[in-house]
Amino acid sequence: MKNFVSIVFFISLTIAFTGCNSLEKTIEKSYAELKSNNIDFIKKEYHKRCEISDIRESTNEIEIRRYEYILVSQTMNLISFIKNDKNCYSQIFAESNVPKRKIHFINTSNLNSCSLIEKLLENNIHKLTDYKTVYEEITKDKPFPFIREDDTSYIVQVKIRDKIYEVYYGDFYLELKLFPKNKELNEYNKISRILDNLDL
Repeated sequence: MKNFVSIVFFISLTIAFTGCNSLEKTIEKSYAELKSNNIDFIKKEYHKRCEISDIRESTNEIEIRRYEYILVSQTMNLISFIKNDKNCYSQIFAESNVPKRKIHFINTSNLNSCSLIEKLLENNIHKLTDYKTVYEEITKDKPFPFIREDDTSYIVQVKIRDKIYEVYYGDFYLELKLFPKNKELNEYNKISRILDNLDL
């Protein structure tokens, strides 16, 4: 029995170490690939309601944020993943405006945040192409026969150590149906599927 317990402990330790080592390798690769740019998205009032700071003031080793702006209600939701030293955690803030504007804090204690950070980085959240560039590329030969209005838009911010990156993309699902093989649209879709299907 003692030997069995020792073996189980050893296997658990090995799995934990391998998982941690895997994340560190992904972080190193992503850090090398990350190109800093200007942070234009600053929502002081929203950050104040969430009781968080602008990502440029963050001291975390890694911070990944996705802001989701819903045009109809003019509300915003935020999902963030944070890594400090060996600890990872997640935060979700959902905003409503009825009967008055309020932030709802979603419990994320059951999420494997380290695994999700690794998954997001492996799916290139740190080097998504800006929506404007993608849109110009897919419509250069034949413009859409309608005016494009996004019901939902997204801002992604990624900070790894001293580098910070920001990218915008819109409600891309219609374009994805029209251009199902487009690499950049499929990258938006992979990120959205990860973040919109969290097991909360």
